[in-house]
Amino acid sequence: MNRKHMSAGLAVLLSLAGTGGVSAQGNEAVASDVAPSSAVPSAREARLANRRLAKTVRSRLAKVKGIDVLNIVVVAKNGTITLGGSVPEAGQIELVVAAARDTPGVEAVNNALRVKAAGQ
Repeated sequence: MNRKHMSAGLAVLLSLAGTGGVSAQGNEAVASDVAPSSAVPSAREARLANRRLAKTVRSRLAKVKGIDVLNIVVVAKNGTITLGGSVPEAGQIELVVAAARDTPGVEAVNNALRVKAAGQ
């Protein structure tokens, strides 16, 4: 075979291999770049997840001895818990924050609790 034919054959093979490779890689790249609809939660799913997490934190707080949860408000948003309201003793604030942080799914805790003696 002469060089001219080998070069032409090699060029055809490379172009075919390159086209197939680019096409397959292109499709794979597109498929991996596009997130499935379940990966990005809808607004409704996000609200439900927030409610579930807040309920889980409230339940956990209610089980901790030494915490009066009567006036504690728990709000969840995207893994961040905001604690509001009041507790009768300063020591309870640390217990509440620690219990909230230790709850699975909680990424951060914002503490807006204040001490308010019972009857005030």
